[in-house]
Order: sequence, then C-alpha cells, then structure tokens
Amino acid sequence: MVMGEDGKEYGPASPEEIRRWIAEGRLDRKTPLKHTEAKDWVFLGEIAEFRNLFAPPPVSPPARWKTRREVFIVAIFVAVLVGLYFLLKHFNHH
Repeated sequence: MVMGEDGKEYGPASPEEIRRWIAEGRLDRKTPLKHTEAKDWVFLGEIAEFRNLFAPPPVSPPARWKTRREVFIVAIFVAVLVGLYFLLKHFNHH
C-alpha cells in the first residue's frame, strides 16, 4: 500500500507498479509505504529495493566555504592591525 498526497491509501501495488509510479514522478522518497502484512508505514526511499530509483538529494555548498571566507577577512584585518602596531612602534622609537 502507498499513501498518496491526498491522504488516501492505494494498492496493494506490485513492485513493478511502484517502479513505474516513481518513474512517472507520482511517488518520491518520502512517500509512505506499508507492506500488506506490516503494521508500520515506512518511507519509500528507506526501502533498499527502491532507494536507487530516486535522484540523489541536492547537495548544498559546503559550509566551510563561508567559514574560509570569514577566516580570510579576519586574517586580513589582523594583518592590518599588526602592521599598524609595528609601524607605530617604529615611529615611537625614532
């Protein structure tokens, strides 16, 4: 049995029908599915038989890119401060 977006149960459906519905875009990895003999629902994407039929989830850019940019900006700021410190120290001694 599969649960449609309308909240209705459909089936029983054969594995071939489920594959066809996935290919048609009618089902996705978050579609609830329950084997006729099971008591609990699972998501279709959790079932090994169907898992590879879905496109991989979109990959977001790594969070470290933003962190690297922030580190670079802070490093430049610190370098400017250190440079000013040594410049002022040099002029105070002369």
